[in-house]
Amino acid sequence: MDTEAIKEADCTAGDCRIHCNKHGCYCWASADDPSDCNCDCSWLKPMNKSGDLILKGGKIKKFRHKMEVTPRAKYNIRIRNVPITQLALTFDKMLPNSIVIPAIVVTKIVTLSLKNKTLRQIIIASGLAFKR
Repeated sequence: MDTEAIKEADCTAGDCRIHCNKHGCYCWASADDPSDCNCDCSWLKPMNKSGDLILKGGKIKKFRHKMEVTPRAKYNIRIRNVPITQLALTFDKMLPNSIVIPAIVVTKIVTLSLKNKTLRQIIIASGLAFKR
């Protein structure tokens, strides 16, 4: 799918929902506590060396995920029209220097809906992999 063709996307997980114009979206929620959730739009903008998003006009948006990531925690997640490279950057903030993008999927646009899965299961289902 051409990233220019993305018109809008809606995502929900737990008690959170988001509507993104001209961008993909992702939402995730704790499978045990639907109010422990977060959503965001994916932006196709460059990031600086620290991984912060550079918005138009040079403003910097700090990445903040509000959920505490643990190996055994289960999550519900909805990803819609998100470039796999952007998704890898998001997961890399949760698990630094652990995520790789297989060359065969580098241009993939991810749409995925999973319930009651560990972060590891979600990452693998999205087409990403872990460093060995």
